[in-house]
Amino acid sequence: MRNHRRIMPNGCWEWTGGLNRGGYGKTRVGFRHVIVSRYVYEEMVAPIPAGLFVCHRCDNPKCMNPDHLFAGTQTDNIRDSIRKGRWHTKNRNKPMGLPLKNLLKRFRGYGWSVAKIAHELAMNDWTVRQATDGDPRKRASVSIAIKGESDNE
Repeated sequence: MRNHRRIMPNGCWEWTGGLNRGGYGKTRVGFRHVIVSRYVYEEMVAPIPAGLFVCHRCDNPKCMNPDHLFAGTQTDNIRDSIRKGRWHTKNRNKPMGLPLKNLLKRFRGYGWSVAKIAHELAMNDWTVRQATDGDPRKRASVSIAIKGESDNE
């Protein structure tokens, strides 16, 4: 794998081999196709616990530097990206791009309150309410849990 990395000024070890559609490094190890950052994390840091992702502190999907990787939930990853102001959207001319709006609406559809979404994603209530149009009819009876929490407040 060392033959397929470029060390960047910011400390990222960028994968120079093949990429998947999301821009993450991919390769074969034996007969398996693997995501490079997941493989490096498991080999150099620790096994990835069930249900967790390998997230990039640097927000660079090509990066395979184990110091830039951490295991976390999808919510951890989104919260980290929002906190750093690196939430990528296709529609950069609007204050809140469509992917984030859709994500917030999906959480509302799971039955989460505005306050719970705002707390989980470290956002303010007003932003969440604006993105979801504050429409209580978007709530459904489906429930999910993050980090072992119930969806009740």
